[in-house]
Amino acid sequence: MNFIYQTAKKTIAIFGFTLFVNTLTVILIFNISFRNDDPYLIGFFPAIFLVPGWIFYFIFEQYPKPIINKYSAFLCYSIIPLLYFSIVFMEGGEGSGYGFIFGIYFLAATLLSLPVLKQLDKQYIICVFVLSGLLYLLGLSSSLYLLSLSSSLIR
Repeated sequence: MNFIYQTAKKTIAIFGFTLFVNTLTVILIFNISFRNDDPYLIGFFPAIFLVPGWIFYFIFEQYPKPIINKYSAFLCYSIIPLLYFSIVFMEGGEGSGYGFIFGIYFLAATLLSLPVLKQLDKQYIICVFVLSGLLYLLGLSSSLYLLSLSSSLIR
């Protein structure tokens, strides 16, 4: 039971950190307002696709196998969403630009989360990461509230 609790705690912490970092970089690089909901969506989808990879990492960190270690399990999983994002981009259409951006941010989140995963044994790191996830949720809820408020004023 303790292993499941530790895995869930670490996964929630790294998920919150990745949500916050992805969203903040989208806002800063593309100069999008905090009040818009697009950066929050762009930050969410790459992070949600990484959750199974992090769970594989934590399982193989605790129970290593002779051939598969924690890094190879994480990186082997990471190929699957990259293929998905590349197929969306190659197929074209209305959402292909988002698919390309999701793929770029997925790759960046994958590369940035690998060194951070080793630091999740410290309790204060987990607290900071969970707080960054809560900041993400605060920004998302405020942007959705402002969006609903502005749409009700238009009517």
